[in-house]
Amino acid sequence: EMKKQNKLGPKILGSIPIFSKLSIDVFEGILNNGHIIVDTRDQLSFAKSHYSGSLIIQDNNSFSTWAGWMLDYNQPYILVASEDRINDLTRALIRIGFDNVSGYVNENDILNGNGFNINILKEITAQDLNNDLFEFQIIDVRGYSEFEIVRIPGAINIHAGELERNIEKLDTDKKIVVHCESGDRSSIASSFLDRNGLSNVYNLTCGINGWIEAGLPVEKGSSVPLELSSG
Repeated sequence: EMKKQNKLGPKILGSIPIFSKLSIDVFEGILNNGHIIVDTRDQLSFAKSHYSGSLIIQDNNSFSTWAGWMLDYNQPYILVASEDRINDLTRALIRIGFDNVSGYVNENDILNGNGFNINILKEITAQDLNNDLFEFQIIDVRGYSEFEIVRIPGAINIHAGELERNIEKLDTDKKIVVHCESGDRSSIASSFLDRNGLSNVYNLTCGINGWIEAGLPVEKGSSVPLELSSG
């Protein structure tokens, strides 16, 4: 069940409000009011450099789906996006009932030496993870059916969209590595955990695909699913 999706029914799309580009002063001013920054750039750009505490939801075919999973209707947010994409992103969000947007900035506004708190997304390769496996708790954020087919031994399966409700299942004494199939969903999950104060989180860059390609050991077949909270 997608979180509170379409609670109020779809908005009429006749006149799309145009989200305004925020000046740096305005951006700074509203940051302190609990806004979420949703960074719509690609995963590699985000990993290299982003405004600290941002949530990545990449501008691709799954954008609306992940916005529905990860955002809260009651919380205002700001997009990091390019001018030429903002209308399409606005339309996609309004379709699923998110109109609580205070505006947008582009990456140059916040990443080019304006004194903002900039962060990286910590990443790890399959080989490095395998070398230090016992130091990590492995969180597989794919769907359970994918997890059943093949998984990294010892991994715990929590769908990325269910992380918020199951955050207490994470072992904060260990380093946490998050993975999906190829790295897209896990970058969303990593940024979410990072935003929620877990500083020891790593994204497995290549996902389980890279783990398998590296010839590292896997488990297959049914497993006992973790008791998840999903309400």
